[in-house]
Amino acid sequence: MALNKFDIGKDIIWLEMDNLQSRTIMEPKFPEGYSLYTWQDGCEDVWFNIVKHSFGESFLEGRNIETFQDSYFSKSQFKKDGFFLVKHKDTYIATAFAWQDKEISTVGRLHWLAVLPQHRGKGIAKALCLCVIKFFQEQGKTSMVIKTEIYREKAIKLYERLGFTKVTV
Repeated sequence: MALNKFDIGKDIIWLEMDNLQSRTIMEPKFPEGYSLYTWQDGCEDVWFNIVKHSFGESFLEGRNIETFQDSYFSKSQFKKDGFFLVKHKDTYIATAFAWQDKEISTVGRLHWLAVLPQHRGKGIAKALCLCVIKFFQEQGKTSMVIKTEIYREKAIKLYERLGFTKVTV
């Protein structure tokens, strides 16, 4: 669990879910009219648009689609079947992906969970979290982590309801 240059000056919190293989995880349920998709070639721009409009452009300062391509999508740790998008009607509105910081690791990371503001409060974030948790269970991971900002209180409460606990770095 390491900070990077984009974390400087931010109040960061880490949460962890251990004993992943012994947990019973409920099936993800999306609201009616919402559909789950995994990675499709060329969806980098769709993903970046969701993240930009969910977090705000100032949060992404110094980053662009190429930054993410180099940092994630082109790496061997990136798993297409662990990358999730949610679509409502004809628009992609949410995303999250399974990541591991090291190529070989027993620890997975729920990364870049983002839901467009007008679709929040409908259980989409919870369902995406469950998709990533189940993915890591199937991959044999023993634990998971999440890094977020301390002011994201609703997200932190969701993670804690799902079984994550705060850890000190």
